[in-house]
Amino acid sequence: MRVKPVPVPPSAVDRLLDIRDALPLVPEPEESCCERLVSRANVEDAETARDWLTFLRGLGLAAEGSSGYYRTREEPDDSETPPASRAAGASGSDDVTERSSVSSQPESGNVTERSSTGRRIPSGDLDRALIEGVYGAREVYAILEGAEDPLTADEVFERFEAVPRWERRRNPDWEGVWRERVGRLLGWLTLIGRAERVEGGYRAA
Repeated sequence: MRVKPVPVPPSAVDRLLDIRDALPLVPEPEESCCERLVSRANVEDAETARDWLTFLRGLGLAAEGSSGYYRTREEPDDSETPPASRAAGASGSDDVTERSSVSSQPESGNVTERSSTGRRIPSGDLDRALIEGVYGAREVYAILEGAEDPLTADEVFERFEAVPRWERRRNPDWEGVWRERVGRLLGWLTLIGRAERVEGGYRAA
């Protein structure tokens, strides 16, 4: 099962680490975890914090048990696919875990093997975790990979065909929501090094 929320991508991986590190090692209820993200990681509000919880779970950096959410003790590597990806592969389906809609533009940055403060990036395979664990990421990357020339965010959206039919019917503003989500995914792909911002738009890296 791929997760659906896509938070605004930060300008550096340190921000991702700050939010991940604000989660407890011992499971706590969702409300408590959201309060931790707001108070310890300066996440904007509880709804944004819920999106981060789900997003981190998609990356394999957090998990949800019977007692609540907690940050994972082991970091994903090349030998292990994120839990969300394994579930999707095992079932043969492409279910989606959904939270709230998106509302602001992404930033972009570059990622190296260590963050700017010297902390190790939480995944030697973070790019695969994003593409396999977050809904829409692999589709956006495939669009970039298949393009001969750089594409703008709007051009990527025009080629994006993975918007669920039920959402098109249910949400009168589905186009605005998904245009925003595609923009955020481009920001995350750029942050982890799978895409790069160039003159004329984005291209696969």
